Amino acid sequence: FIASEDARDKVMYQNGESENYLPTKSFFVDIDTNKVKAMNMVAPEDYGKIVPRMQWNIENGNLLKNDLLTLDIVANNIMERPIYFAASSRSVSL
Repeated sequence: FIASEDARDKVMYQNGESENYLPTKSFFVDIDTNKVKAMNMVAPEDYGKIVPRMQWNIENGNLLKNDLLTLDIVANNIMERPIYFAASSRSVSL
């Protein structure tokens, strides 16, 4: 939906420009708890901490493209392979 080029799937602004949008403020990823255990993703003593669903709420109503990319990576790989994220930044001297 969010990548659709169909004009009906976009929000239209007063200046005539249109833009894709995410039609919800809440979204989730279901977790296969049996697969988590079978793949030894969690130590047996932590099985009680496994949740069947990861859920997020968008407080400010804005997701940037990098946020959508991160969500897509998680949704498409969460139970198939490890996901690693790294952040780098330039150091600043004060």
